[in-house]
Formats: sequence, C-alpha cells, structure tokens
Amino acid sequence: MQDIQATEERINRAFYVDLFLMISQQDDVRTATEIAARQEEKLLQLGPVLESLHDELLDPLIDRTFAKLMRLSERGWRGDGPELLPEPPEEIAGQEIKVDYISVLAQAQRMVSTGAMERWVGFTGMVAQMKPEVLDKIDGDNVVEIMAEDLGVPAKAVRSDEEVAQQREAQAQQAQAQQNMMAMQGMVQAAQGLSDVDTTGGNALTDIVGIGGGGGPA
Repeated sequence: MQDIQATEERINRAFYVDLFLMISQQDDVRTATEIAARQEEKLLQLGPVLESLHDELLDPLIDRTFAKLMRLSERGWRGDGPELLPEPPEEIAGQEIKVDYISVLAQAQRMVSTGAMERWVGFTGMVAQMKPEVLDKIDGDNVVEIMAEDLGVPAKAVRSDEEVAQQREAQAQQAQAQQNMMAMQGMVQAAQGLSDVDTTGGNALTDIVGIGGGGGPA
C-alpha cells in the first residue's frame, strides 16, 4: 500500500494535480485574500509549463495546419478547387498572425497580470490625492483595453478606437454648442438689462449704439 501511494503521488506531481487542487486540498485557507494569493502562486508555477506547451506543441501545430490549408485553398481562390479558407484581405498581407488561446487555463494565466494592474491603478489613485498630476502617467484607454483582453471580455463589448474618436468628437461639438448657446443667452440678458435703464430720452443700449431717442449720437 505504501508503494502504491508513493506511485500515485509521483503521478499526481507529474500532472501538477497538487497545483490544480492547491486550495481544495488545504483546510487552513480562510480569507479571500489568501485564496487569491494561492491562486496567483499556482498560475505562476504553471506558467513555464503552459509556455512550453504553447511554444513547442500548439504553435508549430497550428502554423503547419494553417499553412497547409492556405496552400490547398489557393486553387479555390483561382477557381480550380474548393476554398477551405476564405481569401485573406489585402490589409493583412505580409503581417504575422498571432494566435490567442482562449481556454479556461490560458485566460486564468493572463488574469495574473490584472492583479498587478489593479494594484498599480489603485496606488496611483491614492498618490493622486496628494499629487493630482501623477494621473497623467495613466493611459486610461490602453489600461481599459488591456484589462478587457486579459479578462477575456468579448470584442463586441469594447468600442474600437475609431468609434471612440467619433463619440468624443460628437461630445465635444455638443459641449461647444451648449457653450455658444449660454454665451448668446448671456448677451441677450445683458441687452435686455441695458434697455430697461432710462437715460433721459433714450436708454443705455441706444446710447451705446449711438441712436438715443433725444440725445443724438454719443
């Protein structure tokens, strides 16, 4: 029985069972902070394993499969055979295609960086209470985009840079129009106030423009 147990432990270590079940196998975990720390430690230890799996197995396999499908599809693009893949647009000609892995484990691995991002933004916010100019160090658009990518947020939920630029331009135009309207209202109110002031036959407004009722040009 001891020999069987030792063999089982070696198998579990070989398949990283102790890392995947790090939290459930330990009864002394009490707080959410400790659970998050252990989860981050587990993912950091699994990092080299995932990188080796991606670099040595999955990336070459995907590259070879994609290249073969491209070669077989070229005949279909010329009208001589089936199109296994659609013809790529000219915009990506000559560019390297990067594969993003979307498995649960790959997403969890990317989430390790979100903790550092949250701590950095939170710390910067604390410093900004004493020194507001440090907020200039934060590129808000890029921070939001990186967090969305690391958290696995669907691309449809994130506006593109072009859409954001159009929206901000529309907002700036609307704000400018409101400022112009407020300025016009102020001028109208000032003109009404001047017209209500009696200045011997005319009023302040007519005196300013030089057409007073009985006083002649100023």
